[in-house]
Amino acid sequence: MFSEEDWDNLVQTFFMPKLPVFLTLLLFLTINGYTQSTLTATYTLADLPTSYNVYDPGCSNATLSVTLPAGGSYQVTNTSVEYAIQALGGGNRSEQRSQLVLQNTNTAEAAEASGTGGAGFQSYSRNTTVGNGIYPGGTTLNFLLRVKRTVEVTPGCNTSVQKVINSSWIITITYIPAYSNIPIYTNGCSMGDSISYFSLKGTGSSVIYNPSGSNCNTSPIGYSDYTTLFAPVNIVKGECFTGFMKTGSNDNYATIWIDANDNNQFEDNERILDNLQIGTVKKLYSIYIPSTMLTGIHRLRVRMIYTPLRAVHLTHANNSYSRGETEDYLVNISSTPSARQVAPGTPGAFLLSSETTISTSSNNNAIGTWVMLMDSINRYIVGIDAGGLNTYATKAKFYTHNGPPRMDYNSTYYLDRNIQVISQYQNLNYFNIRFFFLNAELTALISQPGSGVTSVFDINCTKTCRIPLSGNSYYQTEEDNFGSGISFSFGFGLLAGDRYIDVQVKGDNFFLHGGTIPLIQNPINVRNVVSTNVNKLNFANTVCDGISEAQTFIYYTNGVSIKAYAPDNFEIALQDGGYTSRVTLQPTTITGHTIYVRMKPSVVPDSADGEIIL
Repeated sequence: MFSEEDWDNLVQTFFMPKLPVFLTLLLFLTINGYTQSTLTATYTLADLPTSYNVYDPGCSNATLSVTLPAGGSYQVTNTSVEYAIQALGGGNRSEQRSQLVLQNTNTAEAAEASGTGGAGFQSYSRNTTVGNGIYPGGTTLNFLLRVKRTVEVTPGCNTSVQKVINSSWIITITYIPAYSNIPIYTNGCSMGDSISYFSLKGTGSSVIYNPSGSNCNTSPIGYSDYTTLFAPVNIVKGECFTGFMKTGSNDNYATIWIDANDNNQFEDNERILDNLQIGTVKKLYSIYIPSTMLTGIHRLRVRMIYTPLRAVHLTHANNSYSRGETEDYLVNISSTPSARQVAPGTPGAFLLSSETTISTSSNNNAIGTWVMLMDSINRYIVGIDAGGLNTYATKAKFYTHNGPPRMDYNSTYYLDRNIQVISQYQNLNYFNIRFFFLNAELTALISQPGSGVTSVFDINCTKTCRIPLSGNSYYQTEEDNFGSGISFSFGFGLLAGDRYIDVQVKGDNFFLHGGTIPLIQNPINVRNVVSTNVNKLNFANTVCDGISEAQTFIYYTNGVSIKAYAPDNFEIALQDGGYTSRVTLQPTTITGHTIYVRMKPSVVPDSADGEIIL
């Protein structure tokens, strides 16, 4: 039987000299050929007390700290912990409970520890992943040992029933330089295929912003490690985050992984964006962080490859490709939900949401997984629960009305925004859509006599399809290609005081309104005699005050006036002058109009793309 004095003698024999924190550094080769190192810390200040039945933060709150070397970045691959708890007086070894916590991320071990021993002492020794992750050089990792007892003999926080023996608590971390498997290119960026702009907005003010331009490493070719240049961006598992990307060619496709298990491999189940086409205009993209990902700091890899045809094969993190660039960054994943808001849009303007890939290979299409399409500051526009379907490249566009609530052809009021979901592959199967809108928009609709809306529970939606007639002529109708024309809400919710409804639909364009009758839109026969895309205008390298493109429309309005709306950042007119955000096409039978378009003088010129909305 060990007495407390015997244990103290034993500890002092093995852990002398007795200092507040005793550190050692060991070096040897292991793990994929990298130099593996260890840091050890021992707690030697006093016996640690225990609390009763709960982990009392005011009781055994002593910490041990280890500091990684300065410079570079490091990957912690394992944390080893050992300590001994002594049962005293009426205490029993079976009453002991304990856990290790990494205070940096507030990450605790998944399960309470079990130990071995006899004669009042229980020894605990194990390896844990609680500290695993990638950290900038000089980071101090702070560990907390939480200890409690399940039986109260002497009340309160004390060392008289159960205690951690002084100098028995030892932490050892194993780490390696955070080199990742370096991707291989034969030509890299030599033909202009670079990631010229990359950003990722996390929670609060946390952001990665890297306008690197055409700069591209030649050794290793086409690879840049930015893990030490930018602080880890804070993101949350189970949520979506946006950023911008721009590349040197329109035939560039980007894939993103997060090495959540920190093994430097970037497995297929860590792919969160799958071959999204980027190009020479900054694209707003978004990524979904799977709820199964481990918290902590991990490496994010964005890899771009050139292909003249739409990428149909998975891009791999380390395989050899001819042209492209790869960049590595750090993210800090937490499980604490972030504050989110509904995107208000711009009254009278058309906006595009972020674009992402929804597929099995990007690991975000499972039933019950809501992938959010957002504006550039992470505000929600629409959510998609694909339910196992693969829509691949997916985005939304939405229009917010400027003025009193709108009416349809039969004077039925509808909500001041409409949303179109655009996917690479149109699905004929139903999936769930979460429509977000401002409470002010709902209030305005309710205030209209005869709207049929008294609360969010009255909101439903009509799918408005453009059915081709001939050539480029389309008829906009209330009838749904696939069913009744109206979809009824099955779910409702609040987000920061604003609203959303959940509806089961089959893609395309939607209007939100009350009642049980489909919304009837103006019958409009529009033919664009310039472009092959209905109502489509492409603007490239536009200069302020200069006409970028004129297009002629032949239209039939069925005896009513209709309005054409300019895209965001642009103005339109029926003659070269008098530009505004919208123009009115007067009642007529068949006629033609030339619509002039220019970028707003207040906007910095850049390539852009948009549509005139009728």
